[in-house]
Amino acid sequence: MIASGMSYPHPVLGNGDDIVSVEELHLPIVVCNIFDEAINLSIKGLETRHKQIDALVKSGDAAWLIRVSCPRTYYRESFSCADVDWQHKFEGPDFVGKVKIEISVVAKKRIEGYSPDDMHSDYEGARFDINAGELIAIVPSYSFIADKDFDALKAPVSSLVKIEEGVDDVGPFKCSYEDDLIIVALSKTDWSEYAAIRDRVPTTLHTSIVLPVLVGALVYLDKNGTGSTWSDRLEEIVSRLELSLDDPLKTAQEILSNPLQRAFAEVNKELDKRSI
Repeated sequence: MIASGMSYPHPVLGNGDDIVSVEELHLPIVVCNIFDEAINLSIKGLETRHKQIDALVKSGDAAWLIRVSCPRTYYRESFSCADVDWQHKFEGPDFVGKVKIEISVVAKKRIEGYSPDDMHSDYEGARFDINAGELIAIVPSYSFIADKDFDALKAPVSSLVKIEEGVDDVGPFKCSYEDDLIIVALSKTDWSEYAAIRDRVPTTLHTSIVLPVLVGALVYLDKNGTGSTWSDRLEEIVSRLELSLDDPLKTAQEILSNPLQRAFAEVNKELDKRSI
């Protein structure tokens, strides 16, 4: 991942306040279409809207660099582009889980006396010699989940959590975050009870089992980052819903669409049936 706020020997557009533009940094539009055997990735709007930097790309002195990587398959490839729009078709098996996309502008040849407009006052009057391959501009990184059946905005709990029968006869449930899915192991006694009601009061079960497990998952994600199927998916859900890891209890409830309120309604509905 190309980090913002790093220290470079010359001003880089998009890196903190190295270059202070009047308008907000222009961001390209990344669109991913996932099929059974292929993934089509397109990026539209590859322009910084900084006249000097865009002119360097147009002249061939610089180019857009698109890095695509998938940690779980070790796929990593870089593509150079001088056009405003770019697209590429990838083989489906190349990607599993999270795919990262890093977009930047790099020099293709040595650029002498580089002094872009709107530089921070700390650079006032300075000129720089940029070597081939050095960064000129960066934009925030993107990511997506390479799973055609996964929708971050409609993801079911089963895409993150698997509840199964454990080895203990009785006792509290156990939770493991070390597998591709979060494994919740119920005691044999609790499992038999769970099996009898999971289809009748699913929201109540979200509150009593999935909610605390999801809180723990958010804490784990904040401390350890991604690397498993569930953590990649959970990070995508948090990002797409524009939530935060700072308050895991609140975020977990947002993801589960206020499960306590829905559990109250569900329990009252069941009690109403019995009173008839």
